[in-house]
Amino acid sequence: MKLTKLLEIGAEGGAISLCKVNDKEKIAYFYTVDEMDYNLEDFSAIQTGSTAFSTFMAAYNALLKKYPFIYRLYPLYIHSEIKTFILSEFKVANNDGTKNYSYSYWLEKLM
Repeated sequence: MKLTKLLEIGAEGGAISLCKVNDKEKIAYFYTVDEMDYNLEDFSAIQTGSTAFSTFMAAYNALLKKYPFIYRLYPLYIHSEIKTFILSEFKVANNDGTKNYSYSYWLEKLM
């Protein structure tokens, strides 16, 4: 079984990742969210994840539905396999003419 991280986005106190698992029989996609719990004494991280999806688009759409603001956060990693798609999505998300604080970081990771 091979795990591939396709996208990782940083946020204050955590990160959102979209991954692909490829075993000999099938490919599945899922996302995870790592967040710090500021209510805990040691600021422990809490990791949650989605169910497995059979297609990248299903996982991406579920991620976007739950976290519609991802293009306003800080990109940490974008796999070459999805760069063209993410660039297109990023342009749509920023089509309103406003530039968010991480705009240049997205362009840097996408080029």
